[in-house]
Amino acid sequence: MNVMEDLFSPLSKKYCVWFYYLSVISYIFFIVGVLGAIIYGVKNNKGFGYYGTAAVASLSYFVMYFQNRLLFSMCVHP
Repeated sequence: MNVMEDLFSPLSKKYCVWFYYLSVISYIFFIVGVLGAIIYGVKNNKGFGYYGTAAVASLSYFVMYFQNRLLFSMCVHP
């Protein structure tokens, strides 16, 4: 039993679904973040600076969504 091979060898295709789940979760967080920021900003009369900051903050969730979607696509269609 080679420990390095066991720990770092490629996983089977059945693990590709994890990228799908992570992309769905990231997309949900992105939408909730954007909608929450818009609702909070409208309710409390926030200015343009607030919306810029909220957009940058929610951008990380969009990047996570895109990255996991890309990895899922690469995993499913090699």
